Amino acid sequence: MESLINGSSIGNFTEIEDADGIDCHYIDHHLINIRFWLVSVVGTIIAFIAIILNTFLFLLFITNKSHRNSPSLYLLLLAFFDVFMGVSYILVMSGRVVKNYYGNLFLQKIWMSYVVIMMAISHIAMTASSYLIVFATLERYMITIGHSSVRFLRKYRKILAIFIVLLGFISKGTIFIELNVTINEECIGTFNEYVLGIADFLYENHAYNTYWKFYYRNIVTVLLPFFLLMIFNIGILNKLRKRDKHIITAFLLKEQESIKARKTRIRAATRTTVLVGLTYLFSNALNVVITIWEHVDAIALTEMYFDFYVISVDLVSVLTVIASAMRIIIYACSQTTMRSEIKSFWSNGLRNLHCSSRKKMKTRKIDANSEDYDVMEIKRNEDDKHIITFSKIEINISDQNKEFLV
Repeated sequence: MESLINGSSIGNFTEIEDADGIDCHYIDHHLINIRFWLVSVVGTIIAFIAIILNTFLFLLFITNKSHRNSPSLYLLLLAFFDVFMGVSYILVMSGRVVKNYYGNLFLQKIWMSYVVIMMAISHIAMTASSYLIVFATLERYMITIGHSSVRFLRKYRKILAIFIVLLGFISKGTIFIELNVTINEECIGTFNEYVLGIADFLYENHAYNTYWKFYYRNIVTVLLPFFLLMIFNIGILNKLRKRDKHIITAFLLKEQESIKARKTRIRAATRTTVLVGLTYLFSNALNVVITIWEHVDAIALTEMYFDFYVISVDLVSVLTVIASAMRIIIYACSQTTMRSEIKSFWSNGLRNLHCSSRKKMKTRKIDANSEDYDVMEIKRNEDDKHIITFSKIEINISDQNKEFLV
């Protein structure tokens, strides 16, 4: 969906047309069978899964005070926006293909009644989601390197989260005025009675199309968060490797188990870096290519490679919901503490989640976002002295590197 809004040739979206000269009975059936299975079957199934999983994550985060007052606040909001992205995908992208596939006038009217607002909401959610991941990773990076700015990031975390949401509204909120649905008086009672078009001011405002829609939106909402995320994650990985090498040198003779802990932390950081980077890359790379191509040579794209263009626009949306659905997998695979919380959530159910979380907070006395609990679990059955010694080492290692889920 991103390329439909950021590119200068927004009118290339197959549903966005001029009312003048339109065939009242025309229905876009181009590659409709492939698009139906890709967007409305496969994509919708993934979107439903993403909605369920992210609702699961949102409830898990919102009912646990430690998450609300930790870097997981960003992930709480991320899950919230991911739910909206899943819903908007089903209503906008899947709904568009379904109404064309069946040529149903009733579905066409329903789709036209909400398409503008849902497209705006989905793009606001995508922008906010990108920067929520970036800021969560930034805070973790600063904690990892022991930078003094971590105090600022912690103190003003809620304000920064509000800023991120506002950035999404500012960057994509103007979609409300860029698109409009009009009635074609010549086609009353036909499939094309309602026409989705672009606002008149966009036809003549070259500066708005070029500087705001293309440069600002693509740099600020696509390229910048991607590269920042990769830089911070690479920095975290490198810092952990250097720190672990120093720690192993100091404690190798006293604690052989620290070797295992070192490998575990490095693997966790590596998985997080690679998976977050790859999912973001896969869900945005094609979008960037299409958007740039639209700006550089829209004629070739929409005429010579039109089939590729149509499928790519649909595929970008499917990749977005795939990335959304994979977040819980990334969190669970990267961090054992989150796996334990997910299992507890599933076992206790929604009704008992809040009570269970409070009980765990009282008994464990451990931050839900650190790895300390897992270290103590590993050593639970060994002698008390060894547990205390190893735990102190691990806490010293991890105190400046609180694990949170990015």
